[in-house]
Amino acid sequence: MKNKKEKTPIFKKIRRTVSNNLYILRAVMRCTPAYAILIMLQNVTNALFNVYGVYFTKRLFDLFETEGVTMGHILSLIIPYLIAGLVLAVIDYYLSYVVFPKLRETLRFKLHSELYRKAQSMDISCYDDPEFYNSFVWSMNTSDNEAAQVVERLCSIAYLIISMAGIIGIVATIDPLVVLIIAICVTLSLVFKMLGTKLGVKQETDINPVKRRKEYSVRVFYLADYAKEIRTSRVAKKVLDEYELAVDDEACVIRKFAKRWVAIHIGQWTSVDSIQDMGITLLLVWKVMSNKISIGDYAAVTNSVWNLYWNMRQFIDAFSGFVESSMYIEKYRTFLEYENKITSGKRELPKFKSLKVLGLDFAYESNEENTLKCVDLEIKRGEKIAIVGYNGAGKTTLIKLLMRLYDPSKGHIEYNGRNIKDYKLDEYRNNFGTIFQDYKVFAATVAENVLGGEYTPDKEQSVLDALHRATFDDKLSELPNGIHSNLTREFDEEGVNLSGGEAQKIAIARAFARDCDLIIMDEPSSALDPISEYELNHSIKENSKDKTVIFISHRLSTTRMADRIYMFEDGRIVEQGSHDELMKLGGKYAYMFNLQAEKYKQ
Repeated sequence: MKNKKEKTPIFKKIRRTVSNNLYILRAVMRCTPAYAILIMLQNVTNALFNVYGVYFTKRLFDLFETEGVTMGHILSLIIPYLIAGLVLAVIDYYLSYVVFPKLRETLRFKLHSELYRKAQSMDISCYDDPEFYNSFVWSMNTSDNEAAQVVERLCSIAYLIISMAGIIGIVATIDPLVVLIIAICVTLSLVFKMLGTKLGVKQETDINPVKRRKEYSVRVFYLADYAKEIRTSRVAKKVLDEYELAVDDEACVIRKFAKRWVAIHIGQWTSVDSIQDMGITLLLVWKVMSNKISIGDYAAVTNSVWNLYWNMRQFIDAFSGFVESSMYIEKYRTFLEYENKITSGKRELPKFKSLKVLGLDFAYESNEENTLKCVDLEIKRGEKIAIVGYNGAGKTTLIKLLMRLYDPSKGHIEYNGRNIKDYKLDEYRNNFGTIFQDYKVFAATVAENVLGGEYTPDKEQSVLDALHRATFDDKLSELPNGIHSNLTREFDEEGVNLSGGEAQKIAIARAFARDCDLIIMDEPSSALDPISEYELNHSIKENSKDKTVIFISHRLSTTRMADRIYMFEDGRIVEQGSHDELMKLGGKYAYMFNLQAEKYKQ
């Protein structure tokens, strides 16, 4: 009973290894079946030719010892062999340099597309977990390579089986002892290979976080986002220091494993390669001198020894490679098979009437303390709501909960009197037009940036209207190609780099371009000067009369047009009411507003 329990984890590991490799193999057959089929045909053909090569060597040397042999006899043996080799070489080169690179790119695209689609639909809380994020990055970097290797490894096994079967058959008829010696060498090689694989994965696991630190430092120096800060502050020295530390840490990891790598390779050479080189050579020389085998037999076996040895090694390597690939595929598979904690309801989403937050508590998984505490509020159709407070008060977290990017730890949110969990998730989220504080402008045209996707001529007016509402008209008139002008110079030397305020208006235009009932603006005027801010606030007020707008703001000039203001502090609503009501109250909001007003007077 004890032995059975001890074996169980090994069997589980074997089953998982087989399962993972079959999983990625099915993915390849789903994405690029031609890739697997062509590699299999290539390997089978080459295996048959390899066996024929051993037989050809034996025939050629035996022919030299035959009486009355002529050059014609020799050429009749050599020419067909050379022609077959040339034809196979041409086919191999064409497949390797023309066909397979295209198929590999197709495989990469389709596998990465699956990862992108999964990432798009995953719980945003996953990005709060560094380990999960590491798995995603690892999956992106290794999935296509591991998938291709599994296919190539499987096809190479077919090649090796055919090749070894033919060669063993030939060698065994000459001297079975040679086959036994090679089998012993291969078994020893397997032991060292398994030790190397285990050590390699452990080293990669230790070094991967260090590589991420190095890559971050490199990104800081080549991405345009950091260019101004690098040149106008002392942060460059700090980043370089961190890079140097990462390099030192990487060297420490390499040194940590170096002695074990040396030991493995020395052990393999002394116990395997010496037997392979000397043992078999001495045996064959003795047999030739004793007239037990012919020169043709000697040539055939000599040609076969390393061929067979390396075939057996590769056969073992292929299986140990499946184990290694399984460890990487596990991360890819775990990512794709992740089941969202936030699941979609089944109800169709009706037109918006009201949104209620009832007894809401929320804590991020990395935090012990609640970010939001017992929050209650109500938002009605057409209202303009302002959520204000200092940094860390919980404002943006509330917005994430309203959009159901997270679910609350306690309490619930009602849409038209029904829990938002009951509605179809995509429909619910698409009913929000959102400008986040950390908005991004993409390397695409103005129109594509506003639409958040592909532009078609019938959408021209909606793009222009959205830009007008975001008060982008003046800048638009300066652009060389209007709404078809490319933003950023990432891929276009004539692309337009917008200022912070101009880019923010593009982000605001996205919300106006969407057909949605609710608009959320997280710091919508943070990058604008006071005049642009006033114009934008006026435009928002005029152009969103039929919309429900939720503002999150530190700059309280925005809040004057709000129907109701919620003042947050330490995750709680400490005050609520209109601007005038809160100013009369003379509490925290009034203090915050007056403090900002004084700055404008100075």
